[in-house]
Amino acid sequence: MSTYGGVVRPDPVIVTFPVAAASTLLAGMVVEMNSSTHVAQAFSVNSNVVLGVCTDDADLDRLIVAVYCGKGSSVRIKCQASIVPLAGDLLYFSTTLGSVTNVASGTAIAKAIGTGMNGYVEAILI
Repeated sequence: MSTYGGVVRPDPVIVTFPVAAASTLLAGMVVEMNSSTHVAQAFSVNSNVVLGVCTDDADLDRLIVAVYCGKGSSVRIKCQASIVPLAGDLLYFSTTLGSVTNVASGTAIAKAIGTGMNGYVEAILI
């Protein structure tokens, strides 16, 4: 449990956010908040702030997605299929690939704590 501004909340922090009706968010995808439509969407530009990582696929019946927003605990992140990060690698979002990679590009968003496998890697958000 942690306290922030007098509010007690469990750690790690998983929060639900609204999504668009045609959302393609999947478990493990890094997401951002669209400032004009106010819905969670796939992270796409290094200048935007990372909201967190989807813990499940978007629920298109209720138009929400659960997002892990905490820092310091591990989470499963979806990577480019051909990318296999090693433990200790910093992870970046590649606008060229449209996904997470271990090739330096912009600001690091996470650090791998295990070797990637099957398109996913266990990592800690930074």
